[in-house]
Amino acid sequence: MTSGAAVLTTDCGGIRDYVKDGENAIVLARDDISAIPKKIEMLMHDAELRSRLSENALEAAKLFSWESTIDQIEEYYREIARYEVDANAAL
Repeated sequence: MTSGAAVLTTDCGGIRDYVKDGENAIVLARDDISAIPKKIEMLMHDAELRSRLSENALEAAKLFSWESTIDQIEEYYREIARYEVDANAAL
């Protein structure tokens, strides 16, 4: 996604967390082998689709960059540091 190429992938595991079919990638069912050449051909002949998927993929990839991940972890630690423990609460 960070390379700027249109993404064609299968629907498996954690990929659903960052890949959205038709928005930033083309997602195929894992067992739909016959769809692969059709989707590749579709990408080859549709420059607008390739461009849209590529641009959206680059934006989506930024959410998972090291910089973004570090910012999220830092914010999590700041939130924990602000948390007050109730000394009377049962553990």
